Amino acid sequence: MSLAAVLLPGLTRKNGVLDNRTILGIATVVVMFAIVYSAIAAMAGWAVPTFFGDEYAAAVLPVQIVCVGLTFGAAASLLASVMQARGLQRMAGYISLGSALYCVAAIVLGTTLGAAVGAALGLVSSFAVQAILMFGSIVFTRRNDLNR
Repeated sequence: MSLAAVLLPGLTRKNGVLDNRTILGIATVVVMFAIVYSAIAAMAGWAVPTFFGDEYAAAVLPVQIVCVGLTFGAAASLLASVMQARGLQRMAGYISLGSALYCVAAIVLGTTLGAAVGAALGLVSSFAVQAILMFGSIVFTRRNDLNR
């Protein structure tokens, strides 16, 4: 079960209202993920060659890039739940679809220009784009709620 699946029912009970406690909780979870993923990225320089052999040493940097970028993926997942609870399912779907299409194009372009590192950067950029678009949508609709 994902944290997004746990978050959705609680937000739905609140009709998608984002109070400061909820925002702080989501931000705390994202920071915790960032710490865990950064720790894994830091260990990749040792872990990849140790477990897979020196012939995989070139994979260290792409693994590190993806690990750090997973923070954006985690944020996007949680933000999608927030959007669903706020009644923005359609917008969340459009952002997810657009991000998936962007992801494929970014990975293809990244692979062409920079092999595995380029592919990793393409993947991570798609996570970041998705999280930023979802965050922006939530902020925009929350401001509209406050102005009513």
